Amino acid sequence: MLDRASSIRQWSSSHRLKLNASKSEVIWLDSRQQLSNLSADDRTLILPDGALKPTTVVKNLGVYVDEQMTMDYNARQCVKTSFYHMRRIRQIGYVGL
Repeated sequence: MLDRASSIRQWSSSHRLKLNASKSEVIWLDSRQQLSNLSADDRTLILPDGALKPTTVVKNLGVYVDEQMTMDYNARQCVKTSFYHMRRIRQIGYVGL
């Protein structure tokens, strides 16, 4: 695991980025069967300033990506947000032209 973490840190440095463990997330993308073969220790990346704990869903540029790339979580969030805005429109009341 240390090789992975040092590779990530080296890549970040070469692109003038600072890897902040407290603000960073790591997600492992694979099939359900392959993910079940990884232990919690295998999924955690240890860095000098802290450990990057794995998560099952990350948000990047407004899109939620889950570890199996099914986009189910993203679809649920879109529906949830849509219903919220529809309720708000109904509360405000539609003013026709």
